[in-house]
Amino acid sequence: MIFQEKEKTAIIEGIKNGVRNVWFSILPVILLGIDTKTGTFFINWGIVLAVGVVSVLTMIDGIMHETSKIKPKNIRKEGIFGIKGLTGF
Repeated sequence: MIFQEKEKTAIIEGIKNGVRNVWFSILPVILLGIDTKTGTFFINWGIVLAVGVVSVLTMIDGIMHETSKIKPKNIRKEGIFGIKGLTGF
């Protein structure tokens, strides 16, 4: 039961990392969308897509990193998809 609770906490922490990326990217996207000459606002969907992709990868990396830290050392995988996360470093 405790092991499952730790996994749930690790997944929540990974999701929080992705949400933080989205939150800190909202302001620059909004500022880039304001045209001061005409007073109009537009959304650059390329930037929104990039923010989304980075956020999803950050969530996956955070979940992998946190869940691998709760495993015992003798069964923990320390490679490219192990405790180091998605990037391997």
